[in-house]
Amino acid sequence: MWWIIAAAAATISIIAAAAAGNEEKRVNIVVIGPRGVGKTTLATFLTTHKLPISYEQTVQQERYEVSLNESKVIILDLPGGKGEYGGWEEGCKNADFIFYLVRSDKILSDDENTISRVTSDITRFKSWNIFEQNKPHLVIIGTFLDMHPDYSKITPSNFGEYIDRFKEKDIIKRIMNIAITKGLKFSVVIGSLKSETDAQKLRSFLLNIIGIKK
Repeated sequence: MWWIIAAAAATISIIAAAAAGNEEKRVNIVVIGPRGVGKTTLATFLTTHKLPISYEQTVQQERYEVSLNESKVIILDLPGGKGEYGGWEEGCKNADFIFYLVRSDKILSDDENTISRVTSDITRFKSWNIFEQNKPHLVIIGTFLDMHPDYSKITPSNFGEYIDRFKEKDIIKRIMNIAITKGLKFSVVIGSLKSETDAQKLRSFLLNIIGIKK
């Protein structure tokens, strides 16, 4: 009888191993940032490949799920008001990636209101212990590039120059320095969600960052 039990146990182990091998890799993404920067639009496009028909301000946490090339991607879209900072920190506790969205057009033009708001966000980030706990990958995403006066002049051959200009802004450097100080991986991308073509370019950048083949 012992060999029957051993054989059965071995069979169960093989089945369990096969099942484990077929399990989807789980990727947890949390999308944060001020109101009106495109958080919901980005989350929607990443999971449905479609842009929302109309704009509705996010007032509570929204959850999105999608399977992409053997990866189960779970996205939490969090409200952008200053009163939501506690929810941001709580929501980011188990994040593999934190997508922090800001308007690139406003950053590039040194808009005072935008700089003030991002400065407030930075103050909160500095106090977060979660960065030391789970070491998420911080992705700084500059949206609304289509609103920049030079947008029509941006081509694949000079796109990198605009990324450099964005990264050279003091307020963006301050966010990157937080990541460096806390030992986090970080990435910086800019783009637009105005059209499906623009959104697809941004989506491709982000899928490459999170390690999912397009």
